[in-house]
Amino acid sequence: MTLLPALPAFSSVAAQDTPPDQESVTAQVKAIAEEFEQARHEFLKKCSVANPEERAALLKKESSPSNHAAKMLSLAKDNPDDSGTFNALIWITLRVRAGAEVQEAISILVEKHSTNPRFDAKFCDALSRIPGPSRENCCGP
Repeated sequence: MTLLPALPAFSSVAAQDTPPDQESVTAQVKAIAEEFEQARHEFLKKCSVANPEERAALLKKESSPSNHAAKMLSLAKDNPDDSGTFNALIWITLRVRAGAEVQEAISILVEKHSTNPRFDAKFCDALSRIPGPSRENCCGP
């Protein structure tokens, strides 16, 4: 059974030094990410002890990254120019990987955060694995 792919802990992304005026947005991003990690941990723990029928039921009502992505995207839309939203947008692209939220996150990244030093070739390489037109606007075809 395939569950969620192992991704690096978000804390390394959110733990970047942030100016004091950015702490509020950064703290909110970190809280949403931690909420997702806790839900994911609880889900995996339940799956590990569940019988096949229970596991199937759990998979149907699993807490998807999309639920938390909506919170991250809302935060980014409310604070589009805030450098702290960069982490929220990165979280969406790494966790959700496809769909409207990802395309919108990439659009905001390109429009508002393309001068961020972390918006580099490595990041564009990661985006190249995400289908959709926004990736091409960011890093070329």
